Amino acid sequence: MPNIPASNPSQPNDQNPRLMEIPMKELMKQPSSWLPNGIKLNLSDQFRPFSFTEELQIRLEELLEKNKENLLNSDEQAELAGLLELEKIFSFINAKLAS
Repeated sequence: MPNIPASNPSQPNDQNPRLMEIPMKELMKQPSSWLPNGIKLNLSDQFRPFSFTEELQIRLEELLEKNKENLLNSDEQAELAGLLELEKIFSFINAKLAS
C-alpha cells in the first residue's frame, strides 16, 4: 500500500485544496430572503392567509416558463428552487391554519 501523507488543513496545497476554499454556486436562494418584500398576509382569506406578492408571483411564473424551455441560468435555478420551497412552506402553513 502506498504511503500517502495526511493533508494538513493549516497548510493547503494546490493538489489538495480544502473544500471550504472552493467557491460553490448557490443551490437554492434562501426562502427567508423574500420575507421583507415578497410576502403578502391576507387576513380576510382564512384558507390562504400567506401568499406571494403580485410581483413575486409573476416572477415565479416567469421562472417556471423559462424552466419548461430549459432556459434558466444557475442563478435563476437557485431562485426558482427557493421560491418553490417557500411555496411549499406557505401551502403547509395555510393548510394547518385552515384546519
